[in-house]
Amino acid sequence: MLWQQGLAVDLVAMENLDRIKEYELVVLPYTHLVGEQQSSVLKEYVAGGGTLVADPGLAFRDRRAWVQPARPGLDSLFGCREPKLKALLEPVQVVVLDVAMEVHTMLARLELCGSGQDLSDGACALITNSVGKGRTFYFSFYPGLSHRAA
Repeated sequence: MLWQQGLAVDLVAMENLDRIKEYELVVLPYTHLVGEQQSSVLKEYVAGGGTLVADPGLAFRDRRAWVQPARPGLDSLFGCREPKLKALLEPVQVVVLDVAMEVHTMLARLELCGSGQDLSDGACALITNSVGKGRTFYFSFYPGLSHRAA
């Protein structure tokens, strides 16, 4: 979607995550596998002034791909935790930028923790947090891939 909007995009492998300090904005799409070392890089990036955007399920699984009960230090970074995440099987028809597409609805609920702020009028659909010189944004749905009915 970013390419379609004419924005320059670069892809950085998790193995080379140290490279993100070169960027003003980093988007972590569908990044379910995040370890302690990568979590430290993300925290350092935001504290140094970077802006980090993530969608549901960030660090949801450990290196063995098992669901982990707590994200490695990322709840405090994003100012929220995600106690429930579930995809519904029936697709929904939505129109985005004049393009009709089928998407899957996500049931996701965020809880504020630490200094997180709800930007969605109490719906906990978008949480922001300030850490050091930087900022984070966390969605409770997959922007561009899912649809939040309410």
